[in-house]
Amino acid sequence: MQKKELRKKIKMLRGAIPEQERLFASHKACLHVLKSEMFLSADAILSYMAVGDEADPFRIATAALHEHKAVAFPRCKHNNPSGLPDMDFFCVHDAAEETLFYSQFIKNSWNIWEPKPLKRSLFSCRTFKNKKITVIVPGSAFSANGSRLGWGRGYYDTYLMKLKEDAESHDCIMHTIGFCFDCQLVTSVPVEVHDVKMDFVVSQSGIINCNA
Repeated sequence: MQKKELRKKIKMLRGAIPEQERLFASHKACLHVLKSEMFLSADAILSYMAVGDEADPFRIATAALHEHKAVAFPRCKHNNPSGLPDMDFFCVHDAAEETLFYSQFIKNSWNIWEPKPLKRSLFSCRTFKNKKITVIVPGSAFSANGSRLGWGRGYYDTYLMKLKEDAESHDCIMHTIGFCFDCQLVTSVPVEVHDVKMDFVVSQSGIINCNA
């Protein structure tokens, strides 16, 4: 199945999940991550703000903030000099009230919450030398070998390649987790050379170790 067809199929399957069932599935997937070594030993969690009917990892971020881990969210770079799709992650802080938490974000042109681009909050592995970093990654579809089908824009593939190099140069241990619903798990994903594979894939049914 070609990428376009697979995205269309998964979008239809995901959209058919009733809202309450979707919320419960996200909750279960979050619990799997929260009990895992990738979360427990992590010094920094890079996550995302779910949009529409995406699997929502928000509970992971709030738990990480409560445990005083660094938490960062992505912000797309629309005027990247190289012309390639790219983004940065910016750290946010815990806030007792929801309004205070969201005051650290603004919505972009795709109606997605993004952190405000404060220079002092820019995430860098330099700050986490010899530390452990876990990245929660959204996607359209995932396979058990870690292959990921994104949304076709290439932001995550570009950023993750850059982040891996940054992590290696600062002796960081980095893990990537594809976060999704069961209906997004497929036998195989059409991949290209630049596509970055996941180390783990998590859905409401559990954790898949893609390197096993």
